[in-house]
Amino acid sequence: MPTNRYLGVSSTGQPTEVVPAITSSGAASAGQIIALNAAGALDATMLPSGVGATAVTAAATAAISAGMAINVYSNAGVLSVRPADSTAVGSEANGYAPSAIASGASGTVNLGEGLINGLSGIVVGTNYFLGTVGAFTATVPATAGNLIQYCGKGMSTTELLFIPSTFTVVVA
Repeated sequence: MPTNRYLGVSSTGQPTEVVPAITSSGAASAGQIIALNAAGALDATMLPSGVGATAVTAAATAAISAGMAINVYSNAGVLSVRPADSTAVGSEANGYAPSAIASGASGTVNLGEGLINGLSGIVVGTNYFLGTVGAFTATVPATAGNLIQYCGKGMSTTELLFIPSTFTVVVA
């Protein structure tokens, strides 16, 4: 969907069509009128520090899909992310990827709580736990050695309110 435009006036007094900003470039964006992004939401770059999700940029050591639960870790001293996985102790969910990141590339991930959009098969009101390879499951992991980590609640068929528990249990 194209971005709506508005009518402005140039420095010479001429009527001019203006495209609003969807993302912020910091101080260079000062004074611009803003528009909602493709998801119909205000882009996180438009929010002041400390409001909204805490986002960090990190290197992905495996391919990460949009909406995937991620695990943040040190890879030889480099802040890195990989898919969170209930089958690997130490790979608990610390956040989620708002967009895909190719293996070996750097990308932005959100840490802590947030609303994950664009999922499928989510059931409203259902509790979700960490599954395998960054996925969420409504079934509590029961295989010996797997992690049980509460990850959130279904808000719609495509949205999960991500509230990752910092307390995990290893199945005996």
